[in-house]
Amino acid sequence: MTDPSQPAGHLQVLVTTHSPILSAAASVEDLIVMARCPAQLSTGWQARPLPVPRLELKKHRMRHLDRYLDATKSALLFLSRAVLVEGISELLLLPALAQRVLAPEQQEDPDKRQRAFEALERFFGATRVIVDGVGFEVYLRVLMAPVDGVCLARRVALITDTDVPPGAEEPRRLGTLRSLPQRWGSPGRLELCAAPRTLEPALWSAENTEALRAAFLQCAPRSDKRWQQVLAAPNPAVTFGELFVGKDSRTLVAGARRTGEGNQDFQRPGLPRNSPMS
Repeated sequence: MTDPSQPAGHLQVLVTTHSPILSAAASVEDLIVMARCPAQLSTGWQARPLPVPRLELKKHRMRHLDRYLDATKSALLFLSRAVLVEGISELLLLPALAQRVLAPEQQEDPDKRQRAFEALERFFGATRVIVDGVGFEVYLRVLMAPVDGVCLARRVALITDTDVPPGAEEPRRLGTLRSLPQRWGSPGRLELCAAPRTLEPALWSAENTEALRAAFLQCAPRSDKRWQQVLAAPNPAVTFGELFVGKDSRTLVAGARRTGEGNQDFQRPGLPRNSPMS
């Protein structure tokens, strides 16, 4: 007689709703995600299985994801809206910029205020993911490559730098990234937002000079002379960006936090209110 307290076979199945601890402990080769998608026979929604091994990830990318998806970043597997960014400074600045771009104005009518509130709510309901570089393709494949017509994420925003001199053509990698969802036949939507040059020059404007100066001097208190050189330069934005060549994580985090959250006079740099972020 079989002992019911003993396992009947060699297959163990764990079911979780939002446990990144469990998903981080397992290899992505063993994961099946129940993805939410439009129902085929009604106007509602349904859950359908999406086996991660069927995303056709190469072995080295599987190993990369196994290393990347720790208990914090495994939220990537439980999302329907995602914002992919290069590094920690963008991650810290985005909430502050979203508040300024999406938050309703006091004088707006109730309908516009409600729409602005809903846009802000959608932003904070999206999962923000650090890629630690520009290797976005593996994460786009996880989020947007379909299996039997289903993908994990319905909407993905990808924020990156062009990393080219002013006036130069954008790098080919951006065109490649834009083409991936169509090549895969993905039912999801990708919005790629490329900053000219890098993040720091993109933040520069005459209105932001004092806010950026305060953030920079908080990171480097004895560097006021270098700041004066920025102001005297023919192109202050480029020279400002050069201050951060060789930046370490401590300077990056402190400066981003100080600029994005600690100064109420900071202006959103060239972002209209109908930005793709909304």
